Amino acid sequence: MNTPSELIEVPAQQWETLTSINSCAIAAMASDKIVPVKARYYQGRFYTAFGTLYGPFGGKIGPHISAYELSPPERYVGCTYETYHDEAAIESGARRRGDHLGLVVKVQGKKWVCSKSVRLAKGLPSSIPVSLSEAEAWLENCYGRYAIDYAIEQGHWAAYKGNPVRCYQMHNASEVHDMLYRDETGVIQSMRLCKSLALENLATLVANELPVNVCVSHHGQLGMLL
Repeated sequence: MNTPSELIEVPAQQWETLTSINSCAIAAMASDKIVPVKARYYQGRFYTAFGTLYGPFGGKIGPHISAYELSPPERYVGCTYETYHDEAAIESGARRRGDHLGLVVKVQGKKWVCSKSVRLAKGLPSSIPVSLSEAEAWLENCYGRYAIDYAIEQGHWAAYKGNPVRCYQMHNASEVHDMLYRDETGVIQSMRLCKSLALENLATLVANELPVNVCVSHHGQLGMLL
C-alpha cells in the first residue's frame, strides 16, 4: 500500500461527507481507459480517493480516507499513466500495488492527475455540542434500532471531550461506546469510540445545555425563538 505524504485531520461532521469520494468500485468497473472518479473540495484542495477505513475513533489506526489531491495535468511534474490497474507494471516493479500517484482520471469529463497521496483522518467533531437532554431524546427515538443489538436498559451516559457518550452493554457482556455529535445539517449522529479512551463524567456536559429559547437549525446553526 502507498504511504501517504500528508496527514490531514477532518472534523467528524465533514469527514462523513468526504467518504463519498471513494471511487475504488467505479474505477475497478470502468470501461474507459481514463477512469471517471468522484471528487470534492476540502479547504480549497480537490480530492478523490480509492479506499476508506472505518472503525472506532481513537485506535492505533483510526478511520481515514486514502485520498489523492488532484491537480490539472499541466501543473503536474512527473510521469503520468492512464491505466488504473496494470498487473504487468506491478509485477515488473514499474508501479507499486495500491499506489496511484501520477494516475490520470476524469471528473465530469475533465482530466486531472493524482498528484499527492493524502490521508484524511476522522477527527473529533467541531460542530455545536449535543446536550444531554438532546442525547436522551435521540436515544428514545432510536431505541428500536439499538434494542436489537444492545441491552439498552443496562446502558449509561458518560462524556468525551465535552460530547455525550452512550455506553451499551452488549448481550455477550462486552461494552461499546457511541459518542453523539451533529452532522453538517444539524442532525444528531453517532460515532464509535475505542474502548481504551478515558471517558469523563456527565458534569462536563452542563455547558452544552442551550437556553429554552435557543435552537439548532437544520444547517447546524444556532437560532433564537421569539
